[in-house]
Amino acid sequence: MVHLSSIWMVFVMWYAGRVPAFIFFAVLAVLNLIVEYARYKKVPVITPLYEALFKNMLRESHGKFRPSGSPPYLASAAVTSLLFPLPFSIISFLCMMFGDTAAALIGRKFGKHKLFNGKSIEGCAAFLITDFMIVIGAFLILKFSWILMVCGLVGVIIAMFAELFNEELHLDDNFSIPLLIGGMFRVGLLLS
Repeated sequence: MVHLSSIWMVFVMWYAGRVPAFIFFAVLAVLNLIVEYARYKKVPVITPLYEALFKNMLRESHGKFRPSGSPPYLASAAVTSLLFPLPFSIISFLCMMFGDTAAALIGRKFGKHKLFNGKSIEGCAAFLITDFMIVIGAFLILKFSWILMVCGLVGVIIAMFAELFNEELHLDDNFSIPLLIGGMFRVGLLLS
């Protein structure tokens, strides 16, 4: 559900434009990383405030610095805003937000067929169905070419595998999902 609370980021992309959105999200990502590192180092003012606000969302660090999902999430918004035309950066980011959320919710609630890494076929299917609906919906609303739609759908499939194997590939899915989908849209633009 944390992903869904980030819908404001799509509005920033839309209203600010590519370069201002990139700068805004890049600055937030760096500041967020600094604050998280300060919390790790137990800086007196920052640590109690940060933990009071975000304790339920923090990952266990096991003695070494491990940032939350927030810095890569913000970094992906920055890079996606800069690299891809506005509609495709927004679609890619929406796919990450809703697809990852659907995979987590459905996988936890209905995930009966577990894979080797604890994730489920049901979660993967939820990711694909949700993101296919986003890409097809964008195709119908924005009326872009079939090539772009197919490339977007291929991007969703690639992103689903990146999410499935994120631990093994040492990828943060918050970063890789929108970049992979946006990258396939970029391929579609080249082929159009």
